Amino acid sequence: MSLLSPNRLTLFLAPDGVQALHTRGWGARLVTLEHIALDGVEPDDWSTHLASCSQCIDKVQPGSVCVVVSDRLVRYLPLAWNADIQGAQEEISLAQIEFEETYSEGSAADWSISTTFERPGMNRLLSAMPVTLLEGLKELCLSKKVRLASVKPNLIAVVQGMRRQISSLGWFVNLDGPRLTMLHWKKTGCDWVATGRCEAGDIDSAITALRRERVISGALSEVGAGQLSVYFANASKPLNAIVQCQDVRVNVLGQSARTLARLRASKFLQITEDQALQTFGGVLLGADL
Repeated sequence: MSLLSPNRLTLFLAPDGVQALHTRGWGARLVTLEHIALDGVEPDDWSTHLASCSQCIDKVQPGSVCVVVSDRLVRYLPLAWNADIQGAQEEISLAQIEFEETYSEGSAADWSISTTFERPGMNRLLSAMPVTLLEGLKELCLSKKVRLASVKPNLIAVVQGMRRQISSLGWFVNLDGPRLTMLHWKKTGCDWVATGRCEAGDIDSAITALRRERVISGALSEVGAGQLSVYFANASKPLNAIVQCQDVRVNVLGQSARTLARLRASKFLQITEDQALQTFGGVLLGADL
């Protein structure tokens, strides 16, 4: 494979399926999209997911693989800044303690815990992914002699990909299947994160869930009960639509114009743009095209 023509595979792993996006060249020309539905998968058994990933790698023969893990398979917590912590290892140790206080003693052993990188004095966002899944991905790529470039939780991938569209403080809602991950950050970093369900998958339902979680957690009283300005990540929508929902100003974070143009320009896809967004929105948004 020529280094002048990068051949990349992005995989989006969800409980019920694997989405694959193959791009080629420095312009990230879209070559193929594939969806593999998974039924009857046992919790914590990643063999079916890894077999599907192996199938995708064999088809594409990529130079590198990037993986985005669905929020339905990830756990999040806010991690307050602690001036007594010295170095990354102590920070991870603190994160493990916080994780076990929330999810039970000894639970951190089954999860790979990391925190967002922020400057000193700022709160972090803790994310945890299943250790067995990560180890399986590493072993798979090693056996295929393919570089595993990154493994990111969905929320982190979306926030990083949309960093130019969001302000330094606000509310953020990420829709991942029926799962909502809700986040509040301010100039001192992340101070609240919660999860909920949104079976309808529309903005009204998502905002209702956000209001409910704010009241339950006490975040409503802490940050004020006035008008909300919310960033709503929805992989099946175009970027930068602004919607007024009740007394909430919703900034829809969806697919960029560049991604949509690549969908339209692809000579290989046999589906419409709308079908591509509905079926492959997760991998398209996570790939940060």
